[in-house]
Amino acid sequence: MIPWTTVYLAGIVAVALLRLGELWLARSHLLSLGDQAKVVEEPLFTAMVVLHVSFFVVIPLELWVGGASIGGAVSLISLIMLLLALCLRFWTLKTLGASWHVRVVIGGPIVSHGPYRFIKHPNYLVVILEMLSIPLIHHLYVSAVVLSLGNAWVLSRRMKNEEQALSQNPEWVKSMSHKPRLIPRWPHD
Repeated sequence: MIPWTTVYLAGIVAVALLRLGELWLARSHLLSLGDQAKVVEEPLFTAMVVLHVSFFVVIPLELWVGGASIGGAVSLISLIMLLLALCLRFWTLKTLGASWHVRVVIGGPIVSHGPYRFIKHPNYLVVILEMLSIPLIHHLYVSAVVLSLGNAWVLSRRMKNEEQALSQNPEWVKSMSHKPRLIPRWPHD
């Protein structure tokens, strides 16, 4: 029988491979736009990259140092949260299609359907859920707290920067500015 820690680490490798695929996809989308779109300057982009790379270092490091266990309610709830986040990620990617980018890009079409009917930033919600749930599956509380706090700091500034850039487009203001950032309102608008 394969130890749960091995399965867990294989899952982290799978997430890393998904991220690499998303980076490749984002790059191809950006290259296909040519001069049609403008990449917004982001002072914290490097910090975001460092945070995302550290995710794949901090978790195995805490696992190696602390040897936390897997199982129980925390693991189960975290696994369910991760599966829901992955569903939202794929829904978001499918909805955005060629409009999905890693960078903040203005000049492309405004997407207001799919998960964007409910919130402005479904992909950021996915990242928040992943940064919290993946460490908690294996009871890695230090990683969950450190990564989530770093993520909150980066994303709060990035969302503000992105919204400021997108608000230059009257279509975005009309279709998206009234929506909540991360938590849908029920009933939605």
